[in-house]
Amino acid sequence: MAEDAALQELLRIARARISSGTLPATHSGNLFAGTGQGKLCCLCDLPVGAEDVEYEVVMKASRILDAYIFHRRCYDAWVAACGSAP
Repeated sequence: MAEDAALQELLRIARARISSGTLPATHSGNLFAGTGQGKLCCLCDLPVGAEDVEYEVVMKASRILDAYIFHRRCYDAWVAACGSAP
């Protein structure tokens, strides 16, 4: 049950950040995964540590590259919230 509540909270945050424009509404970039570097997750605002896998979505907006860092569970919640599979 606690997992379901945590997932629902991540989905709520993802939808709010998509609505506000903080996160993109579609997944149209390249996905990279590797060892966490301590960067903050774009969804939960917690660091993605070396013990975690860091998911980085790189998107091109005009001539600028935007990179979004996620934990796996946060990435999955964002994809579910934006309704777009990579």
